[in-house]
Amino acid sequence: MTTPFTSFSNEALDKQLLVNKGQMITMPCGHDHILIPCDDGNETLLFYECGEKVFLAAVNHRLITYV
Repeated sequence: MTTPFTSFSNEALDKQLLVNKGQMITMPCGHDHILIPCDDGNETLLFYECGEKVFLAAVNHRLITYV
């Protein structure tokens, strides 16, 4: 099994939309989802749940879903 990964330059990340935990965002699946932080409350990475899966949505409060 392979582990998917992605990377962004700081320049590319700085151009993305600012978001915060608890914010409702329309994701690529076409549904609205609430952004949630890591289990320990750290907000460096924000996620959303879609069905039974969890997806990375933002890094350092910058939305990466559509990059």
